[in-house]
Order: sequence, then C-alpha cells, then structure tokens
Amino acid sequence: MNVVALGGEACKLAATFGTYPQYDIFYCKEGHDQADGLDLPSMTKVEEAESTAINFETLKQINKEPVLFVLNGGEEESVYALRILEQIKDRPITILYIKPNLNLLNAQRKKIERMVFGVLQEYTRSGLFEKIYLVDYKQMEAIIGDVPILGHSQIISKTIVDAVHLLNYLHYTDKIIDKLLSPNPINRICTIGLFNIETGEEEKFFDLQEIREKQIFYLLTNHDLTTNKNLMSLINQHTDRLKMEAETVSFAVAESYHENSYACTVSYTNLVQGMEKWLTEP
Repeated sequence: MNVVALGGEACKLAATFGTYPQYDIFYCKEGHDQADGLDLPSMTKVEEAESTAINFETLKQINKEPVLFVLNGGEEESVYALRILEQIKDRPITILYIKPNLNLLNAQRKKIERMVFGVLQEYTRSGLFEKIYLVDYKQMEAIIGDVPILGHSQIISKTIVDAVHLLNYLHYTDKIIDKLLSPNPINRICTIGLFNIETGEEEKFFDLQEIREKQIFYLLTNHDLTTNKNLMSLINQHTDRLKMEAETVSFAVAESYHENSYACTVSYTNLVQGMEKWLTEP
C-alpha cells in the first residue's frame, strides 16, 4: 500500500508506517528535497493554492496499489490536497484526516481547516474516495492519557498507525469467523475505535455523530481461541450493546500471533461532521 502524506505533521505521522514493510511512503511538504515526495512552495494566501506551480513528477513513481492519503487539516499545506489527489485519482484512495486542536490555530489556519475538512468529507460521501477516517487530535490525547512531553506526539502517531495497520491486516488475512457486513456505499465517513474485549468499552478516535453502521475486528491469540470459553458470549454481548448506538453491527475474528488479544472498531456514517459549526461560525 502507498502512504502519501501532506504537511510536516502528517509526514511525521506517516513515517511511523515505515516500521511495517507493507507500505511505500511519499512525503509532500515545504522544503522536502528527497526523491520520495514533493517540495511544496510556501504560501501566503489561500487563494494562491490553485495557481502556484508545483512539479508533480515524483508522484509518477507511485504504483497502482491503493493509497492512504494522510493530512492534518491545521497545516497550511493542506490547501494543496485536491491538487495532489488529482494526480493519483486512478488509484483507490482512503483519507486519514487528523483534526487539530482548533484553539492552537490562527485565523487563516482555522479557515483552511474548515474548508478542507468539509470538502474532503463531501467528496468522499459522493464516492470519489473509498472512505475517510476522521481522527481528533484532542481525543487521541485523552486516549493515551498522561505521558511525558518527550515522545507525546510519537505515542499518538503510533497509536493511530498501529490501529490503521491492524485494520489493513485484518482486511487481507484469513478469518476464523467472518460475520462482517459490507458498509452501505453511502456510509463512507468513519472513525476507528480501540475496543476493550473484557469490559466492552470503546474509545473512538473521533466523536462521530449519527453512526449508521459499526464493525468489530477481533485479533485473538491462540491461547484465547482454544481455552477461553466465554469469548463467544462476550462477542454477543458486545454486538448487542453496540446496536444501541448503530443501526447494524457486524464482526470478524482472526488469529493473532502477538502476545495479547486485541480488538478495534470502525464506525460509519453518511453525515458530514461539523456541519453545525459551518452554519453558526463566521
């Protein structure tokens, strides 16, 4: 799979995918002078994004495999998102959108974030992209809890990347139980959640509103698969509980070769998030 990152912060996060051999990473940011990406021009006005000359030649080396497009909406480079996506539109594209802490943005960056956040959701909902994963940076800080400042952003990046990789792995690996329902094509706006198998508690990466569908992915050790007699009962409890939040809930189980069992969720909706703020904020 290809990972194309836009902006300095997004590039730092995308580099974490390098811990897995399955990804080819391309970096698009101001000042990037390597062959594995784009050197984007600096910008003083949002209006310059459409007319500024960019050499897209290096994007031609991206193979025809699916693309994960990563960006942080608070970065000024995110205004180039549609121009870069246009260059790779012949590949299946999934977007990983990191919503920044808006309190730390100036007026121009808030304007950029609102525009990019809305446009990418609308384009995804129309079917131009496979799906868009929404991740709220402030919510990720709450999930990881209190950690030292040194390594703070790296822990958040690793948490996000590990979850995305787990979903990619489970998509291709053989399932022991496969009760997954394919999401309705109109439900392409989604978020990931960490799921506690024992307690049934879910920590979503974004406070997704009007959830229509939910999937649970279980990656279980051989020990749990062969000795834990309560697992099927727990899974049934999980699906019953989550049906209170979503119209449909489905699940899959695969074997883990790690020391511990894991589970994560994907929640889907067709509702563009943040619309109420666009209607009330200047």
